[in-house]
Amino acid sequence: MKIKLGPLLGIEANYRYSACFLSETKLNKSNVRLCLDQVSIGLSSLFVCESRTDLEAHYFYRFSFDVPRSEESYLFKYSIEVNGSKLSDQHGRTVWEFEVPGRGVIPKVGFSSCNGDSKKHPSKILKKDFLMWKKMKENHLRPGECFHLLLMGGDQIYADSIWDEVPIINSLKVKSKLTSKVVEEFSLTPRLRQELTDQLKKFYEQLYIDSWSDSDMSYMMASVPTVMMWDDHDIFDGWGSYPDELQNSDLFRCIYPVANRYFEIFQTRTSSNISRISNTHFSMHFSFRNYEVILLDNRTFRTMKNVMSPSQYYDLGKVLDKALFSEVPEELSKQRTLCFVVPVPIAHLDYSHLVERLLPKVPKKEFRHSMNDDAIDHWDHYNHKAEQKKLLDILFDAGEKHNAKYVCVVSGDVHTAGAATITKTGGKRKITQVISSGTVHSGPNRWEFALMNLVTTPKSDITGYNLYLKNFGNFRKHTINLRNFGILTKAKHSGIVASIEMENRENLAHRTLNKFKN
Repeated sequence: MKIKLGPLLGIEANYRYSACFLSETKLNKSNVRLCLDQVSIGLSSLFVCESRTDLEAHYFYRFSFDVPRSEESYLFKYSIEVNGSKLSDQHGRTVWEFEVPGRGVIPKVGFSSCNGDSKKHPSKILKKDFLMWKKMKENHLRPGECFHLLLMGGDQIYADSIWDEVPIINSLKVKSKLTSKVVEEFSLTPRLRQELTDQLKKFYEQLYIDSWSDSDMSYMMASVPTVMMWDDHDIFDGWGSYPDELQNSDLFRCIYPVANRYFEIFQTRTSSNISRISNTHFSMHFSFRNYEVILLDNRTFRTMKNVMSPSQYYDLGKVLDKALFSEVPEELSKQRTLCFVVPVPIAHLDYSHLVERLLPKVPKKEFRHSMNDDAIDHWDHYNHKAEQKKLLDILFDAGEKHNAKYVCVVSGDVHTAGAATITKTGGKRKITQVISSGTVHSGPNRWEFALMNLVTTPKSDITGYNLYLKNFGNFRKHTINLRNFGILTKAKHSGIVASIEMENRENLAHRTLNKFKN
């Protein structure tokens, strides 16, 4: 037998890792073993499968394990065995390896988003469109430069083909008519609901396989622990930013639980993930050497009026009330970094006023709705202005309370890369936001890009804060419309540096994070 998808390596705490894989074969989990070999130390460990989740046509197996603490970095080689025989993945690999950073090592952290195409099912995406995964793999394999963590900030799959690929939904012919009454008035009998649910399960299950099976991508996901947060396309485009009539429709309410379940299994690696801060949403927190990483779920409770619910802010407050950085060794104490993964950028190009002014004059209703849900998705939409300020208050208070050297926000979503400085009015506190988008999704073409820059401004202000999208270091543009992924590293004679690697460009763009306090 072969591994159908995976292995998928994950991290859930400073020294707690997970490994999962998908198989077409139902196995007794006691016969499935994870074999770990510590290369530099010469020790081997065997772990029995922790859980098996039975899906429609496949079986999802999970392991979790703690790794030893060491002053020096070391490699693990690992394989997955059934009754003593090694399993191979779809590309013939039977052994994988990853590096655990030493106790005093500042990890190399990658970040990415938008792993797909909003107009194509992943099975129709060309190999060349996965170019950035190849470049990431090449970067990872350079001697002494391997990644220790990859933060994936949303749209790890693109489920927009749901309107074509799911037979019952396809029969409604609503792909470009989401504002019509067809969806709102569509009613599900118990029998039809079960039939649609079965079709949706098959759709999302195969979608994950098709989205994550590229050879270079699957290599990276088996060799670097990933932590993921969802955004709209992991459900389908614009989820949460539609009117109540659509969000509460029978069709939408049937789709969401299935998308939710498959996200929990594949992206959070089941409900057993110990980094989750609640069982009602997917926000996560974990420590990783000098980093405290907090991922915010901006989709589970999103509406046209709210990005996150009061209960989510309460749960976030409980995390920030803890003694963060308690595990940071003395040699890393001067590099304390609060890293928030917020899928939709808090600071981005300010176009909302123009869109809001022009949209009512657009004659085509479907196009107007499509543009409107994109505008509503952003923090700077007037619906979310108060909540945008609330979140910024929380981030700045957290940096102050925990004496962070850096407060960094990692985002995706917008199909362009960039970096912003967020400054508190009248003070010297600064947060750096870095955006990587997209890794597979193409950016706007040159005409769209020119128009986008013509009708927007890189600056925006909300009460108490200035948000400014700046040039990405040596790359003299404040937005980058090339495919990309990002890197956070410690420079030898500087602080933490954010870099962006782009398609068709050999040199990286670099930007040193702003110190939170100057």
